[in-house]
Amino acid sequence: MIVQAVWVDLAALFDFQPDDKLVLFPDALDAFEQWRALELKVVGITADVRRYGSRLSSVFDETFVVIDRPLPQWRQMETWLDLAQEMAVSPEQIVFITSTPMLMSFARRTGLRTVGVLRDPHTMAVLDGYWVDSLADIDWQDPRFFE
Repeated sequence: MIVQAVWVDLAALFDFQPDDKLVLFPDALDAFEQWRALELKVVGITADVRRYGSRLSSVFDETFVVIDRPLPQWRQMETWLDLAQEMAVSPEQIVFITSTPMLMSFARRTGLRTVGVLRDPHTMAVLDGYWVDSLADIDWQDPRFFE
């Protein structure tokens, strides 16, 4: 199956510093450019778009779509399936990248391919799945990932 889209949890792109300063992770822009070079539709996923404010439009171009839903909706398979249908892509053609094990689990249950990126050193990647230390570590040629 060919991957058509990358849905990325905004928490995997931005780091909130202790002083509530929002900082883009160093690997985020390069990854974004790689996804675009691969001609993938890139969509941001969040449960609180207000946290990111104008930073989104200043970092990414206007074609970067952000979908904001309350956390309880992300727990429902219908949310993921409805979004995939709206975008005319099947769940198995979507790669969801997150730093949140809970969101990873919800997406996997729906049939999306998932990648966990370890942004918090205290996160334990105890769930099944493909986990990397950095967005740059995603191997788009890895057969385990695309099986």
